[in-house]
Amino acid sequence: MCAAQQGFNKAPLDSSERFASITSPDSNEGYYQVKFLESFDLDNLPSEEDFIAQLERGKN
Repeated sequence: MCAAQQGFNKAPLDSSERFASITSPDSNEGYYQVKFLESFDLDNLPSEEDFIAQLERGKN
């Protein structure tokens, strides 16, 4: 499996998010945990176009 995450989040994650329970050190003030976007089976990856489209949808 390959997992895609989004970093540099300026807003806290919803409590239902995968990494919401992980706290950030004070040195990362202003940024929050990475947001899980999507996972992919390495033996069955989507086309480049589908891959990008799935990640773009996950950002919203």
